[in-house]
Amino acid sequence: MVEDRKNMNSPVGLLKTYGKAYVKLAKLLTSAPSAASMVAQGGLTSRKRFEEIMKQYIPDFSYLHFGDMAIDMLKLLLFSDDPASLPFVANANCKVVAPRLIDFEFIGFGIDNKDVIVNGKYVVANVYMYVKSLYDTQNGVVKVQENFRATLSRDISKPVKMGFSYTKINCPSCGGAFDAYKNKKCPFCSTAYKLQDEEWFILAISKG
Repeated sequence: MVEDRKNMNSPVGLLKTYGKAYVKLAKLLTSAPSAASMVAQGGLTSRKRFEEIMKQYIPDFSYLHFGDMAIDMLKLLLFSDDPASLPFVANANCKVVAPRLIDFEFIGFGIDNKDVIVNGKYVVANVYMYVKSLYDTQNGVVKVQENFRATLSRDISKPVKMGFSYTKINCPSCGGAFDAYKNKKCPFCSTAYKLQDEEWFILAISKG
């Protein structure tokens, strides 16, 4: 099931699944309002404003770095049958929120000063991630313009690591490199690894 849904999160996967209907699906995704028009309406936050808000808490914050990581996390969360098992999820409260999703296109982020707080050494941000989604329903494929609310957190005492990768984690104890998707502990010295000590992690995910 997971593999099928991941495969459908690409043009090739959709083509294999729906054949000629993929052309219609592509038109559905691209027919929603543009990101620029949504910013003008107040639904999205511009890149400049987003950076201004986040740099109040993380001086070396990078919109591109955060955006790439947040979008990757959203994709893995939405197409996983067990979100809580992912290395960047902090607890078991993350559930499947879009079970019949077959594809989505990211539009942009939404955030405001009130959506960000500091809790001890962590910054906690409620980020709205706007997307154009396609769902497989009993009435066929339908298009939905929606947003997911992700509560993310990060240790503000740690510098931003531009080359950070979940697939190549360096153990804080022995320095050994391993894949956090496959190992919850270092396979060399058995030290438990906590992503919240290194990068952004997700506390909760929901629709709207």
